[in-house]
Amino acid sequence: MEIKNSENKKSKISFFILLSTFYFLFSVLAVQAATLYLSPASGDFTVGGNFTVAVYVSSPDQAMNAVQGTVTFPLDKLEVVSLPKSASIVNLWVQNPRFSNKTGAVQFEGLALNPGFTGSAGKLLSITFRAKQTGRALLEIANSSVLANDGLGTNILTSVSGGKYTLLPKKTEPLAPTPSTTPTSSLPLPAEPIAAPKITNYSPLVYLPREALLIEGTAIPNTQIVLYLQKDSKSKIVTFETASDEKGKWQAFYQEGLEKGQWWVSAVAKDKEGAFSSSTEVLPIQVDSWFNYVIRFILKYFFYIIILIVVLFCLLVYFIYRRFRKKQMQKKSEKDIQIEKDNFGNLGVG
Repeated sequence: MEIKNSENKKSKISFFILLSTFYFLFSVLAVQAATLYLSPASGDFTVGGNFTVAVYVSSPDQAMNAVQGTVTFPLDKLEVVSLPKSASIVNLWVQNPRFSNKTGAVQFEGLALNPGFTGSAGKLLSITFRAKQTGRALLEIANSSVLANDGLGTNILTSVSGGKYTLLPKKTEPLAPTPSTTPTSSLPLPAEPIAAPKITNYSPLVYLPREALLIEGTAIPNTQIVLYLQKDSKSKIVTFETASDEKGKWQAFYQEGLEKGQWWVSAVAKDKEGAFSSSTEVLPIQVDSWFNYVIRFILKYFFYIIILIVVLFCLLVYFIYRRFRKKQMQKKSEKDIQIEKDNFGNLGVG
């Protein structure tokens, strides 16, 4: 009877441990869960007309800072017209979003700067399509990932959700209004996008602690410039700011917290309303120590340094020899003088 009770207790303990393990695993998965989805996910649209679908990320429990993916679409039903990036949580595109109406794909890859994005509706970009043919159009998200802002680049993407759209025949257009009935008011013109800055000069090789990273460039006059430094895709992004002068020139220095290794730098312009321009080209920067600089300098000019040392050594030997000879000659002269004095004294005595 005691054996049976003991076995029952062991079974209960094992069940409790197993239940706790599953609860822990599901809790971790629930916390580190991100989703990519399209909005609207469905709708009816007319052939010949345009409609826009936005790509969103949902990461309510874990801050994310990097995302990439591909939206595929049927070539016979749809074609991409444009890729608006307004109101996006992405403020640094590794590569600007691009599309191909030959392969039926829209690709995007960008970063949400520190502290990243946490929420259920983070807009990444919009895709404006033109409906070409009646029928059903299926959009899917593939080759995607969402990386957590945890310093490790953990992929927290757990699901993706595409969209299904119905393309209807083109409706009969009403006759255009006569000039007398045409409204006189006009819609406001869309705002011009912010021009991206340019990096014209920078330090591709920086030696610490004696040097600072120097970056110079041009932009729209009197514009705020935000610069981004990142060592690799898993490390946090370092940001610092400067501003362009009335001639559009800007200059920035940075030195704090740079570790040895390969870094990457880019810049964007920011207007007064907080809107960002597209990014400059991402440029490489090598950070190294001053001691390594000295070693490289010696190795680079080793042959010339050896020649210089040999020449200096020969000159030193020559001057030592000259001094030695001079002392020898001086001693000899003194000795000869003494001998002459002695000889002269002997002659006088005789």
